[in-house]
Amino acid sequence: MSGGNSTLLIGVEPNQLDSTLEIIKKHSNRRTTAIAASVLPAAQGSDVTLPPINITIGGATVFVIDAEAFHKF
Repeated sequence: MSGGNSTLLIGVEPNQLDSTLEIIKKHSNRRTTAIAASVLPAAQGSDVTLPPINITIGGATVFVIDAEAFHKF
């Protein structure tokens, strides 16, 4: 599995919101991975060797916004 980000713009009817959020939650897993601390901006240019640090990646951020209007052309 490769890393990366995806942005989805999903329009659903109000009665579909809960089931849509459940699907997103089910498929948006968080995981912990180790990265080299030397890639962090504070460590760049330093001669000190830093051990890897664990970070949490993945998951989803969802904004629920009522659409005032939409247009199909």
